[in-house]
Amino acid sequence: MTELVRVQEWGDLVELPLAVGRLADGGREVVAYAERWVCQRGGFEPSPVCVLRPLADAADRLAGVFADLGLRLERELGEVAAAVRAAGAGLGAVEDATVRAGLALIDAVSSDQAA
Repeated sequence: MTELVRVQEWGDLVELPLAVGRLADGGREVVAYAERWVCQRGGFEPSPVCVLRPLADAADRLAGVFADLGLRLERELGEVAAAVRAAGAGLGAVEDATVRAGLALIDAVSSDQAA
């Protein structure tokens, strides 16, 4: 089941990379399942004259496809998680700078009124 992550505040961004990590975990499970149960050539080679024997080569190729998919999924989801963390850090820095500028403005106005 897909989990929905709602980002309503900057602090909610912390949950997004975690959700992406859970998605990557699910991808690893799918690849592992395919490698263990789907891409096995043994079932197609019970004897040298088995009509299904050519499918054993297809199982090897399919295993390669799943391995490539797993690597791509890891790489791309890692990039997404890193980008979300970087965006969150950038937004946090902008928010901090905005607060400091606002406080400095308040101090300046207060100093002018006191003088």
